[in-house]
Amino acid sequence: MWIQITETAVRLVDCATMKLITQWTPTDGRINIATANDSQVLVALGGGSVYYIEITGKQLREVSRTTMSHEVFNYYICCGHLSH
Repeated sequence: MWIQITETAVRLVDCATMKLITQWTPTDGRINIATANDSQVLVALGGGSVYYIEITGKQLREVSRTTMSHEVFNYYICCGHLSH
């Protein structure tokens, strides 16, 4: 399974068939930056909105969201833990 992240969606794609398995789309803007590992995705939108999404099996689940006081420019997920 591949993770594809664009300005408009986070997608899980089947490697063998190249078919879309599932996708998550933000309701309040476009994705500016994103980082991911094999089980987590973190996306930042304009205006400081940040979404934490877990990959569970073949599903994307929005776990939490917050709005930072400033625009987010850089985040990194390593080894299952969030860091910046």
